[in-house]
Amino acid sequence: MNTKILNELRKLDFESDIEKSISDTFFEGEDKRPYPLPRLGKSLDLKPLANHINNIILDNYFRNHWKADWSAFSHSNEGVADKINATNPDRVIDIGCGDNKLKDKVQNLVGVDPYNSAADYEVDILEYDELDNSFDHAIVFGSINFGNKEDIEPRLEKAIGLVKPGGTLYFRVNPGLQHTKPEAKWIQFFDWSEKNISEYANKYNCKVENLQWERDNGREQPRIYFELIKC
Repeated sequence: MNTKILNELRKLDFESDIEKSISDTFFEGEDKRPYPLPRLGKSLDLKPLANHINNIILDNYFRNHWKADWSAFSHSNEGVADKINATNPDRVIDIGCGDNKLKDKVQNLVGVDPYNSAADYEVDILEYDELDNSFDHAIVFGSINFGNKEDIEPRLEKAIGLVKPGGTLYFRVNPGLQHTKPEAKWIQFFDWSEKNISEYANKYNCKVENLQWERDNGREQPRIYFELIKC
């Protein structure tokens, strides 16, 4: 649940033109236009509406405004392909694959991303229909970062569940730092930390290895790289 959006919705006047109010509040420039809204009903439960707006904002941002730049990262970059290929994997999943740039570099890779048509499966990881323990490894670079614990934990559990015991999940996560583009203003970034990484590893029966803060190349917003070994 994006609480930034939910709290802002509570300030709006629902007796006015609500579609225009939402467009004016949450969107910038050429993105400022009416969007179809779900029926609110008499109870005015704003959580479904907040989720709906959040999905529109994420889809718009990652399709139209955000571009991947891995050059600033010394660990979570294309070099992961060599690590993975050295294990001769049968199947690998790239969760949040973006433009699927690792497709031709990692053996037997499947790219999943809800916001990019270059993905093999253009769906959220929660909607990806695959059996548990189906992949030797998973790449999760910057994709399980959005919302609060209600959003993070089921996606993390799903990602770990897809990997075979003994397999590795390669992560890059955001320690709660806001993207600077104006179109990202209403995106809520989860506050990843060494502490909650360790807690989640224990919760989901994994071991943390090679945790590194990515501060290289003068990057203003550091990220955390780590590997989870599924026990």
